[in-house]
Amino acid sequence: VRVMKIQLLGSYQNNKDALKLPMMLHAVQAGFPSPADDYFSEVLDINELFENDPTSSYYARVSGDSMIDVGIYQGDVLSVNRGLEPKNNDIIIVAVDNEFTCKFFKKNHDSIDLIPGNKNFPIMSYSGLEEVEFWGVVTGVARKLR
Repeated sequence: VRVMKIQLLGSYQNNKDALKLPMMLHAVQAGFPSPADDYFSEVLDINELFENDPTSSYYARVSGDSMIDVGIYQGDVLSVNRGLEPKNNDIIIVAVDNEFTCKFFKKNHDSIDLIPGNKNFPIMSYSGLEEVEFWGVVTGVARKLR
């Protein structure tokens, strides 16, 4: 079974020194360009954007390509909230046989399916006998472009 490996980066620390950066007042056009605004609105704290709870949130770096069809790529940083209950179609982090993986969650009557976001990977089904440990619901993804 091929799994996407996840590197845990540490938990969100709720402190007044959190990095907050200025955010543009208007959205940036991804189609035709619009006149640039010289004004920035409030500051943006990445932890507030992802609605991180300091008691149950952490970041994880992605390794692998099992979620590329849904825009999660190798090197991306996932924001994960361990305090949320997973619902069907949530993207979650689980440990399968002590290896972390990121997949869609689907609960059936007597089993759980971990569904990849890449058609080249198989669905992993578990009836509860295997070692599967829930580690949180993915609430956001961040990517460095350069």
